[in-house]
Amino acid sequence: MYTRVTTYQIDPARLNDVNTVLQELKGKCNSLPGILVYNTAWREDGRGISTTIYDCRASADEAAAMLSGIWTQFRDILIEDPVTETYTKTENMLFS
Repeated sequence: MYTRVTTYQIDPARLNDVNTVLQELKGKCNSLPGILVYNTAWREDGRGISTTIYDCRASADEAAAMLSGIWTQFRDILIEDPVTETYTKTENMLFS
């Protein structure tokens, strides 16, 4: 598995818009190649984090262009560019 973790900052004045934007993006996220998990979380101050887990690096690389488009739609409510880090080892701690 291959993981990308992205941190971002939502404009606190636009927090009411987050759910609307996320609903518009869900279908696109479901169509990312090799995607296993895509979660996002944010606080009242607008600081957020997204974790995306893929079946392999090739799928993650293929999905990169699509994700760039997804973040572009999200940018209207962000006050800084998202920062993405990659991880090559992932372990699911909930299931055997």
